[in-house]
Amino acid sequence: MSEDARHRSFGWTADGRKFVTVSHAGLVEVRDATDGRVLLAFEAPDECYGHFARLHVAPDGERFVASYSEVELAYVWSASEGRAGELRIPTESAGEPVAWLAADELAVATPRGVDVLALGASTTSRIDGTGPGADVYADSASGRLAIVQEAHLTLVERR
Repeated sequence: MSEDARHRSFGWTADGRKFVTVSHAGLVEVRDATDGRVLLAFEAPDECYGHFARLHVAPDGERFVASYSEVELAYVWSASEGRAGELRIPTESAGEPVAWLAADELAVATPRGVDVLALGASTTSRIDGTGPGADVYADSASGRLAIVQEAHLTLVERR
C-alpha cells in the first residue's frame, strides 16, 4: 500500500511538543512538533493494516492509544518505546471506544460494557449499568467520564 498523508490519524501531546501519526499502511510515528523530525517509528500489528485509527494521547504524553473500530481493537503504545510493553484491547464501539481519564487510567468500551483500566496497577473495574457498543469521552483534568449508549448519556465522576 502506498503511503498517503490523507490517510493519517493525528494526535498532539498535551504540552504541544510532540505529535503522533498513524498511517493507513500501519506506520506509527512520534514526531517533534518544532521541526517534524521523527523521534520514533514502528509498524502497527498486521491486523491493523488498512484500517483507520483514531489516536488518543495520554494527558502526560507518555502513552497513546490507537483505536481501530473496524476491527474492534485498540492498542496502547509508549511514546518513547513504541511496541515494547504493547497492550492489545478488544473493544466494541462504532464511534469512540477509548478515552484517557488520567495518564495511567483508560476507559474502554468493551464487549461486556465500559471498563476502566489502571495501566500501572494492571487492574480493571467495570462502570455499572453499561453494556456493549458505548462511546466514551473523558475530561482527564476533572476525571469525569461521559458514556453515550443508544442515545442515552451517563455522566460519571471518577475522582
